Amino acid sequence: MLKHVAPLLLALKEELEQHEQPVGLGTLASVCARHDACGHLAILTKPYLGKILAGRKTIESRFSRARVPPFNRVKAGDVVFLKEVAGPVHAIALASYVQFFGPLGPGKVEHIMEKYRQGLQLESDFKIAKQDSLYATLISLEAVLPLKPLRVIKLDRRPWVVLADASHTN
Repeated sequence: MLKHVAPLLLALKEELEQHEQPVGLGTLASVCARHDACGHLAILTKPYLGKILAGRKTIESRFSRARVPPFNRVKAGDVVFLKEVAGPVHAIALASYVQFFGPLGPGKVEHIMEKYRQGLQLESDFKIAKQDSLYATLISLEAVLPLKPLRVIKLDRRPWVVLADASHTN
């Protein structure tokens, strides 16, 4: 699959960096569709975004009490746009391996966090906040490609957007 990663991400990068800004979610979805890619917009806080860009964090995680995206919605080969909270998209990456867990019983969240500790690079406050989660999605990121900052119009508070669901919006 890696042979197809670089050309796909480079083509997406080239098209998006030439696009007038800001772009809507529908535009991101359309660009992905033109390249036969399923896209996702992941909203990240600075410490985690920085760790991904530096290559230290190789697994993006989503822990929640409900079955919400990306749970059962992301798959290996999908493209993930990495957007800063209240800021621009800074990079795109390929989801190379995806795991779903849940519903989780007592102690399972801590077990997952410890087992994948190196790739997750979680802060202690995050671990405490998510200890009662019932569902977890782990997404191994491959070929993280920095972008010149891309402003995206997103007016809601969703931390994850499946772009196929946004194809009808602008």
